[in-house]
Amino acid sequence: RNHLTGADFDRVKCDPKKVCQVGYITQERSNTREMHYTFNHHTHQEFLAAKHLHLMHQPQRQDHLQKMLQPPYDPTVLSFLAGLLKEDAGALKDMMVLALQRPESERWQLLPLLIAEMSHIPLEVEEVLVANCPPSFWCGASDSFSYCKGLAGICNLPKHKPKSIHLEFHFWSEINEGEKYLMQQLVHCEAIGKVELRFYGDSLDDIMQQSLRYLQAGQKHSHVQ
Repeated sequence: RNHLTGADFDRVKCDPKKVCQVGYITQERSNTREMHYTFNHHTHQEFLAAKHLHLMHQPQRQDHLQKMLQPPYDPTVLSFLAGLLKEDAGALKDMMVLALQRPESERWQLLPLLIAEMSHIPLEVEEVLVANCPPSFWCGASDSFSYCKGLAGICNLPKHKPKSIHLEFHFWSEINEGEKYLMQQLVHCEAIGKVELRFYGDSLDDIMQQSLRYLQAGQKHSHVQ
């Protein structure tokens, strides 16, 4: 459900008119003439959904996550929730364990999104991630900046074994900001064993030269050789 009703506000003893005045939600009538309330910005709704999960007791939250960690994901809600749980290492670890139970074909997409906005990963969570990390990741034009940022974070976890991760880039027309950021973060990444670049379409020489420059491939200080 992507809207609130009067019953939702009654349940929490809140006046919807006052909330509308703040500017977060808008009032409108549905086809059934019932009054609905929708968020002006989807991000507000996603954060409040994550906060609602954060305030749940752990068993209840885990039950919800069992369903949420199946495709199609809501990456923003999951990322917000992971950030809210960062001060509770045990709860965050439980969330990651659920994500790591997904098939490997899903894990490589899911894990970067979960840690994208985390500036610090608790040690016990890092140990679980490293022990169950997929050996290969894929990055292409359709992947968001958050995905690329999270993937850079995973590759740079200190407890990875050297040269244990294989990264594959797929380029079509140009290098986007997320791909550029990720390549620049790989320069000092000891866990990178192999970086494979695949090119499609026109301007291949330009894209190749840019990629090698961002990766600083072959240079003494770069781990991308």
